[in-house]
Amino acid sequence: MLRGLLFCSLLAGAWPALHAQATVGDESCGEGFRHINEDGYREEHYMSRTPDCVPGGVRLDTAELRSLIQRQPDVLLFDVMAAQDHILPDLERGWIPGDERRHLPDSVWLPNVGLGWIDDEIRAWFAARLRYYSDGDRAHPLVFYCLQDCWMAWNAARRAARMGYTAVYWYADGIDVWVDSGLPTTIAEPVPLRGNRGKK
Repeated sequence: MLRGLLFCSLLAGAWPALHAQATVGDESCGEGFRHINEDGYREEHYMSRTPDCVPGGVRLDTAELRSLIQRQPDVLLFDVMAAQDHILPDLERGWIPGDERRHLPDSVWLPNVGLGWIDDEIRAWFAARLRYYSDGDRAHPLVFYCLQDCWMAWNAARRAARMGYTAVYWYADGIDVWVDSGLPTTIAEPVPLRGNRGKK
């Protein structure tokens, strides 16, 4: 039993080291790209060439993401594809249903948290959802993605790193490459902005 405890302790200690050995982007990521606002987020032309790194996080391709999921089955996958929302006097703010879309299994869809500018409600909602799903553990591995060459996932990953999360990943290939690789998907349902917050 003691050997088992020691082994578990070694694994727990190895996770930060594994993350540290990866290429964690610094503030120079994104330099030379247009449409970056004063806060450091891309706010226009989201579907265009993206950098090779993200500040405070690690860029992953599909093989690397699959390896991470295998090593860390409790990794959190966040789909940050945008959705249209409404703010009307007689309606509670929420997402307007669109065409059916699919995402990686066990993903959580948090719309609009990867836009270049987000209002105070979306910002607070994003922070609250990360705390909820991570159980307040800022070292819990978080993966953000949308489509290939999509800046919204880059923005969301950067935001999470600035919130103090230390194991942030940007799946740059996105759902496109995942699907093209013949990997499974599930129907995507956005987490409500207000009211019922959904299950873990």
